[in-house]
Amino acid sequence: MIYSALQSLTLKLNDFIKIRYGTNEDLAELSNILEQDGSLTLKETNKLIVSLINLEREPLLNGFPRSYDKGGTTHRVSAPPAFINLFVIFIALSSGKHYPNALKLLSTVVEFFQVNFSIDHQNTPWLSNNIEKLTFEIVNIDIQTLSQLWGALGCKYMPSVVYKVRMLTIDPEEVQSEIPAILKTQPNLSQHP
Repeated sequence: MIYSALQSLTLKLNDFIKIRYGTNEDLAELSNILEQDGSLTLKETNKLIVSLINLEREPLLNGFPRSYDKGGTTHRVSAPPAFINLFVIFIALSSGKHYPNALKLLSTVVEFFQVNFSIDHQNTPWLSNNIEKLTFEIVNIDIQTLSQLWGALGCKYMPSVVYKVRMLTIDPEEVQSEIPAILKTQPNLSQHP
């Protein structure tokens, strides 16, 4: 589900960038930022890394176990859905004289989200059937938190922007238990005068 959401987002962003720059090349790539040895995953400049940096449970929604009628004699109980938000960083790779191009590419990302504040099945036909809609909001990060973020990522700062992607519903369909249904109740006549 997470992969499907981010892959759909990256495809849509690439379509936007191709139109904006008049190119056929995919400039955005869903990728780790660094390899295990600490080197950059993408070696090319003028590229955009799209990478998940965190996820959180949606604070406004709680899932509850659900019960389904199996046919009169039992109910199936399944785990509650998990509602999560993704924090995604968009990093413009550049070196030396290509720095202005990285800033233009980053501006294009912000423009993309101003135009596409949400994606759904109507404006993104390839969006997974398990995802109803994704919405986006820019995350404001102060300088100290930004420094900590880049330290945690294990690399030096590069032009970037972080967006919160709301909201994925991860809904397991696995049945946890089956319980007998209450077919009818009988009044307790000993309690009445």
